[in-house]
Amino acid sequence: MRETAATSASAYAKFELALEVEDLAERLYQRMASHFGDNPAARAIFERLAGEEQQHAMRIDLLRKKYMQDPARVPEIALDVEQSRQLLEEGAVLMQLLEAGDNSLTLKEAARMMVELEQRFSVVHAHAMAKSSDADLRAFFEQLAVQDREHAALLERFRSTA
Repeated sequence: MRETAATSASAYAKFELALEVEDLAERLYQRMASHFGDNPAARAIFERLAGEEQQHAMRIDLLRKKYMQDPARVPEIALDVEQSRQLLEEGAVLMQLLEAGDNSLTLKEAARMMVELEQRFSVVHAHAMAKSSDADLRAFFEQLAVQDREHAALLERFRSTA
């Protein structure tokens, strides 16, 4: 079945949205590393997670480029646009708190908020994986969902000791 230009545009927009989500996660972790920089353990975890989110974004970009080279082969991407936009909005609120230098935001609270975001990232990625008819996309979003759950578990362990 030949994909239409509208489907290709829709797929492109979804790849861009997925990139935005990963970029925001990376920036949040970088900002948290800076905001809680006086705690070496927190800084190390947040810097590690920022690097992993950067890798996610790079992998999404490579996948996007692969499919966009031949718009006729672009599969439908089952990324939940509304839920992804909600995640961007929630992440933006946390970013505002961090950028404002809000000292009332504790390390435990910031980690809790990121645990919740990572858990929701996992749901979005698992949904995209389950709904995708393309084997490469299924495998990719499955990996992201697993890594999101690992991030949430790491943050939860850290939060319990912070």
